[in-house]
Amino acid sequence: MDQTGQDTARVSTLLQLARFSRWPHPELTTEYCVAARILSEDLDYTQGKAEAYGWLGYLVNNNGQKDSSIILYRASLRAYSELKDEAGIANSISNIGFVYSTTAYVDSTLKYYHEALRIREDLDDPYGLANSLNNLGYMYNKLGDSEQALRFHLRALAIREAIDDKEGQTASLSNLGYIYKEMGDYSDALNAYQRQQSINIEIGNKKALAESIQNLAFIAGSMGNWTDAVDGHRKSLAIRKELDYPRDISEGEYYLGEALCMVGKHAEGWRHMEKVLRAV
Repeated sequence: MDQTGQDTARVSTLLQLARFSRWPHPELTTEYCVAARILSEDLDYTQGKAEAYGWLGYLVNNNGQKDSSIILYRASLRAYSELKDEAGIANSISNIGFVYSTTAYVDSTLKYYHEALRIREDLDDPYGLANSLNNLGYMYNKLGDSEQALRFHLRALAIREAIDDKEGQTASLSNLGYIYKEMGDYSDALNAYQRQQSINIEIGNKKALAESIQNLAFIAGSMGNWTDAVDGHRKSLAIRKELDYPRDISEGEYYLGEALCMVGKHAEGWRHMEKVLRAV
């Protein structure tokens, strides 16, 4: 392997290290990505630049630096466009849309999400296509267009079922259940959340199972069945305590406390709510 080949291989290694360090050592992820960017720029290695800019856009957005994130994602988009990498182009466009989705620029968000969807519809990328549909469903629901949101989420669910993407199915069913609940369609909401729960049991995802049980408890409460709601919130909280996620436990304590107050058990309800205050 010549020197250039060795250097581009080093870029790939740095980006791999960034992926592997993302959760256990997030502080190292930025270091690896910056090193990959610098080396890629020195080599004028377009593939390396495309990936490094994309990673750095993700990282700075997580730190609240939205303007810098958009600049980096645009740089990634230019690199992928130079490579004529349609999947990379769609990912970059979708990422720009995601940053805009956390701002007041709704029109920009929809523009980028629809553009990413158009590209992905022409690619053999069902996972990316389902992701684009999910993003648009989220945005239209945020804008109050429930019918449009349902159409996108139902399309995403159909694709995820076709490719047997269980994790994706639970996400789609959770989104559908929420929209149906907000529309007052408790029957369809209940059906969506029950299907979500069944899949979470099947794949052994306890964290998501706790969420689906909580969602069913919300439906019970919305229908006035507060005794069932209390039971559901107790089960959800028990799983969250087993998993030991402090934030999820606090959420579970609060909703159980609220449900207990609704059945007249105010003292017990307040004890659970006080745990949330002490955890803040």
